Amino acid sequence: TTTTTTTTSVPTFLEYVNGNSQFSVFAEVVAAAEFIFTEFNQEITIFLPTNEGLESMASEHLELLLSNKDLAYEFVAGHVLEQYVTYFMLYASEEVQYSTVSGAILKPIVIGSEVYINNHAIISANNRIQNGLIHVTNGAAVDVIKTTTTTTTTTTT
Repeated sequence: TTTTTTTTSVPTFLEYVNGNSQFSVFAEVVAAAEFIFTEFNQEITIFLPTNEGLESMASEHLELLLSNKDLAYEFVAGHVLEQYVTYFMLYASEEVQYSTVSGAILKPIVIGSEVYINNHAIISANNRIQNGLIHVTNGAAVDVIKTTTTTTTTTTT
C-alpha cells in the first residue's frame, strides 16, 4: 500500500506577488523600495493593489516611485499594517482607523456587504501568506506623491 500526502505550503509575500502577473506593478515598487516583508516580529496585513487598480495613478507618479527609493518605501509601507486584521475585523470595525508602517491612516468603510479601504474595494480577502494576510484591493491605499498647484496672480496698473 502506498500513501501519498500532498502538502500545500503557504507562500511568502514575494512568492504570492511574483506568482501572479496581476501584481507585477506593485512588485516593481517593492523591489525599488527594497522593502523586506519578513522583518516584522509579528503577523502583518497587506493591502495589495492590482495592476488595474494602480492604472489610475498618473504615469509620472509611478515613474517617480520606481526611481525614488524613499518614496517607494513610504508607498509600500503605507499598504502594510503591523497586525493581523481579517476581512471580518475590517467589516466589523468601521469606526476604527488603522495606522500603517509608514504612519498613514487607513479607514475601512462598509458599503453594502463590501469593505473599502480609502475608497478602494477589497476584491479578494484573507489570502494567507507565511507572516500574515493579504487583502487584494482595486486601487492604492495611499498616495505618497503630493501634487501642488501654483497660482500666479498678475496685477496690471
